[in-house]
Amino acid sequence: MYRIIGSILIILSIMTFWGRFQNYKTANFGDEIVVKIVEITVPCNLKASYPHKPCFQFVFENQLYFKEFKSHYCKIIERDKLIKLKINDDRTSIVFSNENFILDYFSLSTIFLVGIYSFFKKEKQT
Repeated sequence: MYRIIGSILIILSIMTFWGRFQNYKTANFGDEIVVKIVEITVPCNLKASYPHKPCFQFVFENQLYFKEFKSHYCKIIERDKLIKLKINDDRTSIVFSNENFILDYFSLSTIFLVGIYSFFKKEKQT
C-alpha cells in the first residue's frame, strides 16, 4: 500500500513541478507586457463562496486571455487598470512580473520526499 501511495505522490509532484517550471521560466525569461484589464470575471470578494480562484480578462495582440491570481494581488487588480505581466514565446504561460515560485518548489520537494519515503518504507508483516 505504501508503494502505491508513494508512487502517486512522486508522479503528481513531478507533473506539477513541470507546470510550475514553465511558469518559472516565463517569470525569468519571458517578454514583459503591459496590458489593460478588460473585465474581472471572478472578483476577490467571492473567493470564499466561489469554487474558482479570482480571475481577470485582458486583451493582448487582439486575443482575449484569462489570468487567475492569488488573493494577495487583489489590491492591485482593478478594471481598466494597466498592469505588467510576463508571457512566454508560445503564449501559453502568463505570470505577474513579480510572481515568486520558491514556496511552490519547497512544497513540491517536500511532497516528492514524502513519496520517496513512502515508496521505500517497509510494510509491517501481520
